[in-house]
Amino acid sequence: MKKVFFALVIWLSSLTLTFAEDVNQDSLLLSRQENFERFSRLFPTERVYVHFDNTSYYKGENIWFNAYVVRDDNLHHTDISRILYVELLNPIGYPVETQKLIIENGQAHGSFELKDTLNAGFYEVRAYTTRSEERRVGKECRSR
Repeated sequence: MKKVFFALVIWLSSLTLTFAEDVNQDSLLLSRQENFERFSRLFPTERVYVHFDNTSYYKGENIWFNAYVVRDDNLHHTDISRILYVELLNPIGYPVETQKLIIENGQAHGSFELKDTLNAGFYEVRAYTTRSEERRVGKECRSR
């Protein structure tokens, strides 16, 4: 009888500890979520989307593009940044040309002229703001 009682006490105490751990984990998750939301409010980030007029280009042509800059937290046009940086990268990844464009109502428009002096290859366009996630993470940004 003492063994059964002892086993019952051990089992009940383990249930209590398990329940306490669940409560602690829930409060920990809520605390982390609140910290993340506070950080997002204090340091908002932006996303940049670029649309091109064509899928491939040849020497002497212009690459026309529209850029849309939205806030990460609500996906509305940005009210944070005023300047968009756009770079044309060569096949190795070095900037060939850089432009600074003014963002108006979350949009910017521009073009790159592919000069005859450029070597053939797959070039990329990178666009970012000072607050965009791509720039803070580093050179790992979405490109095409």
